[in-house]
Amino acid sequence: MTAIPGNPPSVSVVVPVYNSERTLEPLIDSLLALDYPRECVEFILVDNGSTDGTAAILARFAERIHRVVEPKRGRSAARNRGIAEARHDLVAFTDADCVPHPMWLRHLLPPLLEPGVGISGGRIKAVEPCNAIAKFGEFVRDH
Repeated sequence: MTAIPGNPPSVSVVVPVYNSERTLEPLIDSLLALDYPRECVEFILVDNGSTDGTAAILARFAERIHRVVEPKRGRSAARNRGIAEARHDLVAFTDADCVPHPMWLRHLLPPLLEPGVGISGGRIKAVEPCNAIAKFGEFVRDH
């Protein structure tokens, strides 16, 4: 891992969510457990018109995450709304069915501190146990 010189940069983490009650708590737990200074990260979860228990789950974490509602449907609209709400220049994206590794931001951000680098990504692994299609997706979506 490349070290982040000096103070870690501040980052806004944007997550579009839609009817995500089944996967939302593991996601939020993983975000809150990231190995990154709390004062350097904000979490923006953009509810894209959920009709299940998503809003209630987000409300339980209201002290640690910022919930935004975007009525225009679609992941792109939700991400754009998250960017508009972001307080920091660096923005990291994940999805509501993901569980980021505790070191995710520490690995993702250092390349962005290099001149001329505008995007950074990493490997996406299926959450175990998973089916053969999800496992195959690891190779199709490898960033």
